[in-house]
Amino acid sequence: MALCDEVSELVIENTVFGATTMPPGSTNALFLGGAGVWGLQIPNRFIKLTSIAIYLEQCAVPSLAVKYRGKSPDQLMDSLDFFMDIVSGEFEKLTIVTAIIALDGVQYAERVVERCTTYLNSVGEHGEAEAKALEQLLQVFKDQSFSPGASVVFTHSPNGILTVGFSEDESVPEEGVAVVENGAVAKAVLASIIGENDMSREVKKSLAVRLSELMKKESKSNREVVT
Repeated sequence: MALCDEVSELVIENTVFGATTMPPGSTNALFLGGAGVWGLQIPNRFIKLTSIAIYLEQCAVPSLAVKYRGKSPDQLMDSLDFFMDIVSGEFEKLTIVTAIIALDGVQYAERVVERCTTYLNSVGEHGEAEAKALEQLLQVFKDQSFSPGASVVFTHSPNGILTVGFSEDESVPEEGVAVVENGAVAKAVLASIIGENDMSREVKKSLAVRLSELMKKESKSNREVVT
């Protein structure tokens, strides 16, 4: 199954996330797993802050299908294991976070680190190495600011490397600006978005819907090959 022919782009708050993309410094073409809005609920108002897209390596579909083939989107949404298997899966992942309103880089990074710390503490992996890696991540955003439409790009490598890049739009830069070599933190950044204390249920729902359909097609394709 050629995923480039099976997936579509998504438009989230005027941001167009293409069906496929190439992570900085990688030769792997990743497909758009899902996308949605993240924001904050205040009294009588929901403030939309960013649009978030998550891309996955093609081998993610057969890998996840081993456990989740035949599951409906609602069943996947109810399964924390499903999303954590995406986080920990042995395949490349890329997250694009595009600003809807102007964002201060330090404030954004502090929010990310706060959520990462919560996740790391919950899984018992917040040691000295992780603390140093989170501090390094904070420093990457020092003196940064993001106007509406600008993006932060995280590449989550299966070998435990988190690459951070910046873009003036939703496109993926050819190179990252920093590398954080800590597998737990690389997972924590993604887990902060789609894990138990998720940032965006819209992103999770999009992942559940699209991956449920892709796993169904992958299963049908395999049966046809066997036949």
